[in-house]
Amino acid sequence: MPRPQLRTQLLVATLLIIGALLGSLLVVVRLIVRSEIAESVRQSTDASLHAFEIVQRDRELQLSRTAAMLAELPTLKAVLATQHALTIQDASDPFWKLAGSQLFVVSSPDGQVFGFHVSNPGWDASLAETDLRKSLEQGEESAWWYGNGRLYRVFLHNVFAGSDKNQRQVGILAVGYQIDSDVAAQLSLASGSQIALATGNKIIASTLPPQEENELQGRLRLDSDTAIVCLPAEIFVEFGLAIKQASPFHQTIVISICNDRPNYIPTRRAFSEGSYEVTNSRLMPGCGEAMGETAVRLLSELKH
Repeated sequence: MPRPQLRTQLLVATLLIIGALLGSLLVVVRLIVRSEIAESVRQSTDASLHAFEIVQRDRELQLSRTAAMLAELPTLKAVLATQHALTIQDASDPFWKLAGSQLFVVSSPDGQVFGFHVSNPGWDASLAETDLRKSLEQGEESAWWYGNGRLYRVFLHNVFAGSDKNQRQVGILAVGYQIDSDVAAQLSLASGSQIALATGNKIIASTLPPQEENELQGRLRLDSDTAIVCLPAEIFVEFGLAIKQASPFHQTIVISICNDRPNYIPTRRAFSEGSYEVTNSRLMPGCGEAMGETAVRLLSELKH
């Protein structure tokens, strides 16, 4: 009798061990599959965003070249040489159509707008003149112009008439495109997610349903005890949490992938452990920590 009981106990123990091993194996497999899926999605998103960036750069390059080409047209030079606002406004319309841009501005050398054309109503010549003069003061060849809830990417080119010693500047040409729902839709398609584009506390374009956009707009309204930190690339979550914890503001919003995207910004620990993000990072260990410390210092200066 003892032997069958012992065998039963051994069998049960063996089954429990096998079950535990199978359970552990399934957990490991699930983690591996989940990791591979996340990695595949990340790589696919990066590739899509890279493709979108290439398209945008090509568009900007084309507009910049268009401005340079139009600035060399003798007919445009002759029109600008009149320095007569009504004449220039009427005569610049064909050049705007030739440029194929959403924004077309021609002005005097000091930034007084003589000709103004825009595809979507709601933005006027006075706003363009204000932004143009700011761009001239800063010596910009390309700039972001914003007003009345509209954001434009603009490219500027000086227009000269005459030759050699008799050459003189007769005006400035600016062409640009609007950051609108079409751009948001393209970025949404590339990233595979809903997109909201904002400047300051105003949403200028999004792919969100109206109700969700209104809710997000409400959250973007900032008070004096709220700060936004914009960082380049895809930062590790530890940096965002550290900035929030050390920030002197009651609420601190940390946003990544702003302005520039040198892939990933891992922590020192991540660099020592190694990962996909570390392999694809263009930065040295410690850069993320330095960026976080700088963000906290700037927040402290802003608060006081």
